[in-house]
Amino acid sequence: MLIFTQRRFDPGLPNHFQDYANGSRLRRIYLDELPDDLSDRSIELGVLQLMGLQDELAPQRARELLQRARVTDGVDEQRLLELVLRTFVYKFSTLTREEIRLMLGIDELKQTRFYQEMAQEEQEKGREEGREEGVQQGVQQMLSRTVPVLLRAGLSIDQIAQQLQVDVELVRKAAQQN
Repeated sequence: MLIFTQRRFDPGLPNHFQDYANGSRLRRIYLDELPDDLSDRSIELGVLQLMGLQDELAPQRARELLQRARVTDGVDEQRLLELVLRTFVYKFSTLTREEIRLMLGIDELKQTRFYQEMAQEEQEKGREEGREEGVQQGVQQMLSRTVPVLLRAGLSIDQIAQQLQVDVELVRKAAQQN
């Protein structure tokens, strides 16, 4: 089974697979050509269909699917919400999570595993950036204290940079500040 969002994205089969082209073993599916009532038959297929829908139609269809999931027994509403969110993150890659949340009209975004994973990644990124910034500040502070002392002791800027194993420009900046 080959699934494409639109027929125009089907590159055709490579020559070594041409034997399958006319057989029953290979089926091509174009999401934008699926019947509109497909999502009425299956919520999961409706989510798959979101990928091929026109951008203008996708938000309304997604809201309908999420509403149906709330009232349908046997549907893991949280899992469906995460699938819709992941689909929209890829489909609308220039939008923020908040814009997607507003587009879908959902308030429980923060409860999804997808959102929690993204928030955790952002926190870890922030911590790492904070550590790096702290290290840079520590190096600058150390240089502002030691460079003047070493210059008075007769070492050159190049010698100080070499001994401290830092960039010459950092040593020059520290020398100019004092």
